[in-house]
Amino acid sequence: MFWITNILLFLSGVAAASNFLKERFPHWKDTVIKVETLKGIVGFMVLVLGLGKAIDYIFSTYHALNAGYLLNIFIMLALGIIQGSGILKQIMGEENPSYKRISNMRSKIAPYEEIIGIVAVASALITSIRYLF
Repeated sequence: MFWITNILLFLSGVAAASNFLKERFPHWKDTVIKVETLKGIVGFMVLVLGLGKAIDYIFSTYHALNAGYLLNIFIMLALGIIQGSGILKQIMGEENPSYKRISNMRSKIAPYEEIIGIVAVASALITSIRYLF
C-alpha cells in the first residue's frame, strides 16, 4: 500500500505542477502531457486514499504526531479535491449540498495547485528514498 500511495501522490503532483515542469524541463514535456491526461482519475484515487489515511490517523494511536504523515494526508486531500472534482460531480450530482461545499473548497485552494503539486512530488520522492534507506 505504501508504494501505491507514493506513486499516486507522485503522479498527482506531476499533473498539478505540469506547467512548471514543462517550462523548467522541456525534454519531459511528452511524459508530463501523458500524466496530465489521467489527472481526474488519479485525483479521485488520491482523494479516496487521503480520506482513508485521515480516518486511519484519527482512530490510530500509532502515528502519534508524525508531521510527514500529516503533510501527505493534507496534500492528498487538497490535490484530490482539486483534480477529482469532475468525477465527484458525476457521482454526487451538481445539486448535492456536499458537492457544493467541496466545489467551494476547490475554488479556494485551486490557485495553489502548482505549489501543492511541487510539494507532493518532493514529498513522494523524499518518503520513497527514506523508506529505501
